[in-house]
Amino acid sequence: MIDPMLKTGSDSLSNITRCIHIGLLCVQENVSDRPTISLVVLMFNSPSLSLPVPSKPVFFSIDPEYSSSTKSIPSKQSSSHSSLNDVSISKIVPR
Repeated sequence: MIDPMLKTGSDSLSNITRCIHIGLLCVQENVSDRPTISLVVLMFNSPSLSLPVPSKPVFFSIDPEYSSSTKSIPSKQSSSHSSLNDVSISKIVPR
C-alpha cells in the first residue's frame, strides 16, 4: 500500500517503515509511553537509534459485527463505529 513513487531510493522502504514505526509510538494508549517531540526529532535524525516496539494503538478496535472467521466486512447499513470510546468515528467500510 505504498505509492511506487516513494519506493525509488535504495533505502526508501526502510525510511517509510521507520516513519510508520515512529507514528505508532506516538499513538500509544498510555501517555507516558509516547515519545516527546524532542525524542521524535531524534528518532527521525538518528537512523541507527533502535526504536521500542509499539503496542496496539488506543483507537484500534474491530467492529463487533466484523466476523474474523468469515473475513467479511460489515454492511454499509451498520451504524456502529470502530471506536470503543466514541471519540474516533472512523468506519471500517470505505466511503
